[in-house]
Amino acid sequence: MSAISGEAVTAELDIQPAAPDTIASRRAARADLRYRADIDGLRAIAVLPVLFFHYQVAPFTGGFIGVDVFFVISGYLITGLIWGEIQEGSFSVLRFYERRIRRIFPALFAMLAVVSVAASVILFPHTLMRYAISLLATAGFISNFHFWGEAGYWAAAAAEKPLLHTWSLAVEEQFYLLFPGFLYLLRGRPKRRVLWILAATLAASLALSIVGVRYWPISTFFLLPMRFWELLAGSLLAVGSFRAPESPVLRNGLSAAGLGFIVWSAVTLTHNSPFPGANAIPPCLGAALFIYAGSGGTTVANTVLSAKLPVFIGLISYSLYLWHWPIFVLVSEMQHNGLAPAQTAICIAVSIAFATLSWRYIEQPFRGRASPIRRKPLFTIAGITIAFAALIGVALSATKGLPQRYDSATRKIVEAMNEKEPLRGRCFDLPASRVANGALCKFGARNSLPSFVLWGDSHADAMVPAVLKAAQQRGKAGLLAAHGHCAPLFGVTFPDRKCRPFNDAVMRVALGKNIHTVLLDAKWASPAGEPSLDKQRSGWNTDDESRIKGGQGETRAVFARSLARTVKMLRDAGKQVVIIGPVPEFRGSVPNDLARMRVWGAHWEIAPSRAAFLAREAYAYSVFGAVAKANGATVIRLDPVLCPDARCLTMEDGRPLYRDSTHLSVFGAEHLAPLFRHSL
Repeated sequence: MSAISGEAVTAELDIQPAAPDTIASRRAARADLRYRADIDGLRAIAVLPVLFFHYQVAPFTGGFIGVDVFFVISGYLITGLIWGEIQEGSFSVLRFYERRIRRIFPALFAMLAVVSVAASVILFPHTLMRYAISLLATAGFISNFHFWGEAGYWAAAAAEKPLLHTWSLAVEEQFYLLFPGFLYLLRGRPKRRVLWILAATLAASLALSIVGVRYWPISTFFLLPMRFWELLAGSLLAVGSFRAPESPVLRNGLSAAGLGFIVWSAVTLTHNSPFPGANAIPPCLGAALFIYAGSGGTTVANTVLSAKLPVFIGLISYSLYLWHWPIFVLVSEMQHNGLAPAQTAICIAVSIAFATLSWRYIEQPFRGRASPIRRKPLFTIAGITIAFAALIGVALSATKGLPQRYDSATRKIVEAMNEKEPLRGRCFDLPASRVANGALCKFGARNSLPSFVLWGDSHADAMVPAVLKAAQQRGKAGLLAAHGHCAPLFGVTFPDRKCRPFNDAVMRVALGKNIHTVLLDAKWASPAGEPSLDKQRSGWNTDDESRIKGGQGETRAVFARSLARTVKMLRDAGKQVVIIGPVPEFRGSVPNDLARMRVWGAHWEIAPSRAAFLAREAYAYSVFGAVAKANGATVIRLDPVLCPDARCLTMEDGRPLYRDSTHLSVFGAEHLAPLFRHSL
């Protein structure tokens, strides 16, 4: 990312002289292209919140906005350079991409080389395979498309992806693949018309982002069309060469307000805030205001950010951005339940040290006319570097993540991390329209008509192997109706607004004359009002379209009311109803932690006690009992099998019972099959 990389407009950019008739435009362009130490300082204000956000340092809950600040800086500096050269008639595509390679490639591919070696030692096979694919995407500057396509309910957590942060580099490089040509087409047009065209493009991209964050949040986060406006905000500022206020009071007010918008966003937004969309406007506007105010003279804020320390952090910001995240991920992979404060401080210090070394000995030697590497060999080396990184990615993927690094017992544990029940790929998360059209998947005895429905969220999907085994033993078949985060509660609105129409459609299927039994399964603690163990906000549920504001008590009331309503509707229609009790929840991935302990020689108590599990699920169990008694339903408790003693089980016969922190593995689910023999 050039803005992060410390792109400074200096004599090293080798701008060619202009013809006499372009002197005026050349002077206007160069006036805004002088080196500004305060912009390096602004990079520090951008990169530090990102660093603190990723390392979960308070109060930077919205520190991810630093990337958006970088986009504005990049748009301003690089557009100013391109537009100035186009106006002079000296723009060269080869020279432009030569500069991009010199800025981006050395530090990026040095980081990829070191991280690939470390990942091959630290990551378990399934995670290393995912890393290999992301390495391929990063080398081709399409990692934003990769991580966009990889997102979903069952996607790996962000903290398991060492190269996740490279999505922003991909977005910026895609912008600069298109934008120079766009500007070139505007050459010779009146400046006012160019500004209107850029402003209209910005407005269209911003509108798409605001709409997209509601309807296509993952696409809006990762893809260029919805991020285009952020870079254009800087571009508009560069092309406009707007005269900054002459009044020192106004300049100081604008620069202070700009910094205020950035800091305010960094400490008030959270990972639950819709983003980018409208929430990205304050940090982007703040960056633009700061740059604009500083172009007209000194201000207090610009002077502060021109000091040695913020400028130094700004200079190393590209390398710091590159190194901090993989260090966090790889160190976290060797820990249980996150980093301790001392570990966090050490990782931040190591990130700064690596960034400093990278800036001094990798970034700097490739820059400017002093570099011994000329243009032609530079392009050749760049091509070879991309090819070599891609080859490493292919090799790690083809070897299936190097499982031969581990003994057979460890391999048996890590295999559970990548397990999935066979119906998930085509049957999970079906939209309500497909459910209504009869798309629910049949499973069980092949020659039998479906006589039961397994209905719930991802926990119902994870329970398929148990129910499947019991159904096959009894010669019966059923339908799977499972949707992420959608507990089987009829007439309830959840945070995911797809749940209500999905559950409405499933209820119509369950009331069909051929269905005799309905099994209800979910991660019951969440709709019953318990906070998530991963400290994320627990979900709310309502009987209508309004959000709950009454807290846990009202959430619990809705849970009790809606479960009773759901069971009563089914029982009134003559259906047998089976409520499947909850499985224990863990604070980390069970197979991951088991494998870590075996490989690293650590010992952690990862299993909850039976008492803690029962206390967490006490309210849900009380509702199950009341509903079952009132309506004649059956409750299957899993804790006698999963928590037979003081501690809940994590494995049997050397195989994990879970595939992550809350979902049963195929082996773990099959372990419960005897509980369902008499319920189908």
